[in-house]
Amino acid sequence: MVTSEKRSKQKPNASEPSVSSPRPRGGLTLNELEAVYITRLRHRWMKQSGWLRTAVERRPLDSSGEPCPWICYPALHFIAQRIKPTFRVFEYGSGFSTIWWASRTSRIVSVEHNERWYEEIRSKLPGNATALFRALEYGGDYHRAILDADGPFDIVVIDGRDRVNCAKVCVPQLTDGGVVIWDNSERENYEEGRRYLRDSGFRRIDFVGLGPVNFRDWMTTVFYRSSNCLGI
Repeated sequence: MVTSEKRSKQKPNASEPSVSSPRPRGGLTLNELEAVYITRLRHRWMKQSGWLRTAVERRPLDSSGEPCPWICYPALHFIAQRIKPTFRVFEYGSGFSTIWWASRTSRIVSVEHNERWYEEIRSKLPGNATALFRALEYGGDYHRAILDADGPFDIVVIDGRDRVNCAKVCVPQLTDGGVVIWDNSERENYEEGRRYLRDSGFRRIDFVGLGPVNFRDWMTTVFYRSSNCLGI
């Protein structure tokens, strides 16, 4: 038999929250707090990385408005910590990245197939940067531009056109410790080039994540050998 006293004890106090209630008095549920925290973290990261700015301006910039490479952020952060001012760089695909490399290395040569874009970027380059124009013909002069560029180079960036042929021709133009940085490396039509680098003794690190301007993740890969300039 349950007495009135026992019934009184079993009845929860209306002024106190039930133990089983998911919502603290005057506050948010645990799930709601987690969502708020994650949203704030994401917003802070998007501002600090510069992604919000690039999404609005549609140009690859960092948080201070300075040019940066249009590669995924995980790769960009990894590379930025390891480059040295003595490095020499060759780049397939000119752009804001050319300006970024020029500010951090001793020399960069960049080849571009779009003449209008080439003229625009060339006008912004400092003295240690050279822009080359080569009309696009797959298997033609574009990918061979590195042969006229007074190598060898510590880094070759593949972020333009005819990328498989670029990968094949660039290896002899690298220093012994030279590395290849290949953007959008997840694309199936680049498999021949990826295989060529692997067969030439290169290992790889794949970086996947959000990057400037775009609203999706993509992959940037660093191909390196056992003794390399990035200290991998």
